[in-house]
Amino acid sequence: MMNPAAAGDGGGDAAAWTATESYGDEEEVTTTTGAKPCLVWVFRVINMILCVMMAATGAIGIKEMRYEFLGDLVPLYIIALAALWFCYEVNTIRPCPPITGLYKRNFGFFYNALGKALFIIFMGLLCFGVEAGSLGIITGLAVAIDGALLILLFLKYPHMYPKD
Repeated sequence: MMNPAAAGDGGGDAAAWTATESYGDEEEVTTTTGAKPCLVWVFRVINMILCVMMAATGAIGIKEMRYEFLGDLVPLYIIALAALWFCYEVNTIRPCPPITGLYKRNFGFFYNALGKALFIIFMGLLCFGVEAGSLGIITGLAVAIDGALLILLFLKYPHMYPKD
C-alpha cells in the first residue's frame, strides 16, 4: 500500500514513497522499494533447514541413548522444540489463525525478536548435550550463530522486527 504522505509536498518525489508488505502473521514491514526483504525469507529457509538438522541430531541422540534419565531427555526435547520452531516458520509463510492464536498464547517469545533469538541460542546449546558426533557440534554451532545473527540484525535493523 503506497504512502503518499511520505512523498513530500506535491507527491512528486517517487523515491520517497514507501510500501508496506505483510509477511505471514508478523506485523507489516515497511520497505522503500515495496519488495519483500530477501533477508527475511533467507532466514526462514535457513531456520527450517536448521530445524531438520536439529531433529536429525535428536534422532541420532535417541539411537545413542545410554538409558540415563536426564541425559536421555535432551534428544527428546530437541526433537519437540525443533518441531515447534519448524511449525512456527511454516505458519509465518502460510498463516493459520487458530495456530497463530495458539502460538501467541503459549509461545509469545516467537513474536519478540530478542525472545526468538535467545530461544534459538538455547536450542543450539542443547545440541551440544547430545551424543550425535560431529552432526551435534555442527548443528549446535550453526543454530547458535543463527540466533546471534538474529540479535545483530535486530540491533541494526529494528524496523524488520516491529513490536506486536
